[in-house]
Amino acid sequence: MISITVLAVVLVCIQMVDITRMLAEQKRDDAAGRTLDDVEQDMSARVKEVCDRIAEDVYQTMLSEENRTGGNSGMLANEDRNEYYIKYIDAVKEYFGEDSLMVSKLRECIPEVEDAELKLGDAPSPSLYVDYDEKEGKLNKYEFRDVVVWYMKNGEAIQKVAYDMVIEPPDIEFSSAAFNIGDYSMIGMKGIYITGQTSTIVGNVYAGTHEYEEGREEEYAYGEKDPYGGINILTTQLGLYAGSVVTTGDINIKGAFVILGDEDEEISVYANTLNEIEHFPDNTEYTLNGNLFLQSDTTGFTDSEYYDGVIREMGKQTVRLKAAEAYVSDEDETYTGEYSRIISGEDVVLDSDFTGTVMTSGSIVVEEGVNVEGLLMAGGRIYVRGNNNIVANEEVVNL
Repeated sequence: MISITVLAVVLVCIQMVDITRMLAEQKRDDAAGRTLDDVEQDMSARVKEVCDRIAEDVYQTMLSEENRTGGNSGMLANEDRNEYYIKYIDAVKEYFGEDSLMVSKLRECIPEVEDAELKLGDAPSPSLYVDYDEKEGKLNKYEFRDVVVWYMKNGEAIQKVAYDMVIEPPDIEFSSAAFNIGDYSMIGMKGIYITGQTSTIVGNVYAGTHEYEEGREEEYAYGEKDPYGGINILTTQLGLYAGSVVTTGDINIKGAFVILGDEDEEISVYANTLNEIEHFPDNTEYTLNGNLFLQSDTTGFTDSEYYDGVIREMGKQTVRLKAAEAYVSDEDETYTGEYSRIISGEDVVLDSDFTGTVMTSGSIVVEEGVNVEGLLMAGGRIYVRGNNNIVANEEVVNL
């Protein structure tokens, strides 16, 4: 009787051990399943980060090559599309390679997990498939095929997932004929301030705004109000001849006489509002040859598509300003361009005549009597001190 009881206890213990082991294995398998469910998305995101860095490197390299020969676009043009994608695809293939090199590079993108290990299978080796339409200049699809990831626990292969890793093509912008930065004479992301003796500006103009806290003492005299920035013209005579003038702020004319556009080439002016501010003893007056579109009107812009398009393009230029590396062509012995090029992260002061491009995340000061041919683009303000001629010329623009 005692022997039977002992045997029953032993059997129960064995069953309990089996159940415990089964529960542990089930728990382990569930953990493996959940981890492998997430690994595809996590690993794909890491691979895309690598591909996006390659995409930006190729883009910047092509821009740099264009700059050294005097190119004139702030971004790659539509006609560069095929060349860009072919170089990008080649760069991705070169980085990831084939067979063992691809396995090694993809392993670097496997996320770490707690209390386990993820291992990339190498039989068969993953491969890269690319579907590129050269005629349309479109990268339809590219993917890493036969990607196999094992969930390992204490050196034991528990589960695996096999899939094709689809990577989204890079989000690359190409300039179109609708926006030509070479048409612009001045771009001031936080406003433009013009004063002094008679000046002439020829070429499109864009002016953004800035916060009240960013105001500078010298700007108070211009009479600007919220929104701050915009285009401000103080006690001067100004002729502004262009296809368009766009600001997200106001146009403030104080004690100045301004001519916008001429009879031969009408101008389109887009602004929040236009303020004529009296400044004794100077008269405040402007003449418009063209169209004035004001946000403050109840009807709003009648050509909002153009305005919105300019704002989008200026957003791209703002990103480019922040990312640009400092460069001065006059200090570069290898520079072969004909016209000057300055890229800076600080304020730039022009105290002598200048032909070319100035691009800075800071502000630009054009001192009195200085003439400029080309493009001034500032992440901050542009200050025009008077007796200046600032003329756009696409042939000398070199971003």
